[in-house]
Amino acid sequence: MALVVVALALGALVEAGSAHVRNVAWMGDRVLAHWVALNKAAELHAGRSWPRPGHSNGTTELADRRWRWAMKVENTSDETVRRVEITVHREEDDRDASPLERLTLFLGKP
Repeated sequence: MALVVVALALGALVEAGSAHVRNVAWMGDRVLAHWVALNKAAELHAGRSWPRPGHSNGTTELADRRWRWAMKVENTSDETVRRVEITVHREEDDRDASPLERLTLFLGKP
């Protein structure tokens, strides 16, 4: 009976350990995706250009990995401000998958 209890406990520990490893990897991906989004936002600020409303997308490399980003620029009720939403996926993710990161910012007209 004691052997059964030990076997069940070890199985639970292995499952908890593997879940922890998956969560750590997922959080690492989220952090990198956030950095990709912040880099795209910094490019907008540094470029000092006034982005046109619409959609754009592309890929970028960070930490020896490829990331897919998409950007949606919209007008706001204030003519001197535009709303920008940047989403980031791993390049290997399905196109329909939820983004790892979604960053929204508002840009003032330069």
